[in-house]
Amino acid sequence: MTGVRICILTMFDDDDSVFASKLAGALGYLLKGADIDGIERAVRAVAAGEALYSAATARRMQAFFAASSGGGHAQALAAQPCPGLTPR
Repeated sequence: MTGVRICILTMFDDDDSVFASKLAGALGYLLKGADIDGIERAVRAVAAGEALYSAATARRMQAFFAASSGGGHAQALAAQPCPGLTPR
């Protein structure tokens, strides 16, 4: 399916969930506690092809991928970022 853009709305804020969603192609990641304005902003941004993460999540992602470039956990996540999802 081309043109599909994904924004995750979840209660999970652990690194594995955040990074796996990014590696699986999600453009946004919000926690369920986000206010309605934040959710609307995220949906509109992702629909426009922009990535949207909280500042704290973006910093964690940047630090994680900078520290693990070339191996380790990032490669394991990339191999199967969301094992429970089917291609469909």
